[in-house]
Amino acid sequence: MYSKIVVPLDGSPLAEVALPYAEEVAGKLGKKITLLTVLPPDDAKQQMIHHRYVSNITENTIQQIKKYSDNPAKDDIKVESATR
Repeated sequence: MYSKIVVPLDGSPLAEVALPYAEEVAGKLGKKITLLTVLPPDDAKQQMIHHRYVSNITENTIQQIKKYSDNPAKDDIKVESATR
C-alpha cells in the first residue's frame, strides 16, 4: 500500500499541524516519515535556517512517536528529512 509518508514543511505553524497525523499513521502502519522542505536554490542563509528547523522537527517527531505511539513496532518507524 504505502511505503512512506511525506510531510511538506515550509516553516509555518500551519504546516506543522500535519505532524501528529503523520505520526499516528506511521505508528499504526509502521511506515517511514519523510519531512520535506523545498527552498530557492541561491539562498544559502535560508537553507541553513531551514536545515536547523527541519533537524529540530525531525528529532521532535521521533521523540513524539516513541512517547505516544501504542504500536509495539514504534521503534522501527524511521523519520528522515530532505531539503531540496
